[in-house]
Amino acid sequence: MFKKSIINRNGFSLIELSIVIVVIGILVLIAIPKITGAVEKARLATDKANVRILNGATSAYRIENHTVSGEDVFLGITTDDDRIQELVDSSYIREAVVTKSTDAEIMWNINQQIWYLFIDSEPVMLTQFGNTFMEVAQGFIDTIIEHYEESGSYGRTWGDYRYSDLGIDPEDWEEAFSHYVFRPSGSDLLVTPEEGFTPTIELVTGEIKTVYNNYNIIYDVDTGKWYYHSVSPENEVDIDTLQLVP
Repeated sequence: MFKKSIINRNGFSLIELSIVIVVIGILVLIAIPKITGAVEKARLATDKANVRILNGATSAYRIENHTVSGEDVFLGITTDDDRIQELVDSSYIREAVVTKSTDAEIMWNINQQIWYLFIDSEPVMLTQFGNTFMEVAQGFIDTIIEHYEESGSYGRTWGDYRYSDLGIDPEDWEEAFSHYVFRPSGSDLLVTPEEGFTPTIELVTGEIKTVYNNYNIIYDVDTGKWYYHSVSPENEVDIDTLQLVP
């Protein structure tokens, strides 16, 4: 009788190991871009949040230091690093803000008195609608109109519903942005200046009005016009004349 040969199947052959290594390599190549993208996305979110913190801290700094109307809040401070350090030294932020995203930079805009985030010298959208007053206002207006066209009714006018009915996250608009608080209200968009700022605006009649933070600038979808304080013909304004005065 012949003895049956015993074949050891406990290990892998060289070919099998090679296949496993190749498969693992392919999976790693697929995973790395996704992981890298997720990390960069998290870094960008952190940078955006830090810019919002900087703007909030700067507004508080302005109010506390009673900046002269029309004057740069960081008057006499010439670099962004020194401006941020001033907020640290004055206890408005705990530590200097450092960008996390690749090729990112946070810069102070003297004309608009606001901090912006740039990546590769291009401004980053800090909200879903944009960075400037008109970009944000137009985004809200378009959303109100789209909601009406789709549902046949305007959103509610109170609480978080004024945002959530339009598919907008209320938490994104709890604080002022670009020195204004934006609140959709049915067929209107109410815009209130941030505390410490008193914008001026010109009525279509030529009269100049100061907008205090207990007043609104109103866009009325039904008429397609902007108004000061209340929707009435005598209060119609030219929105292009809006000037932010700290």
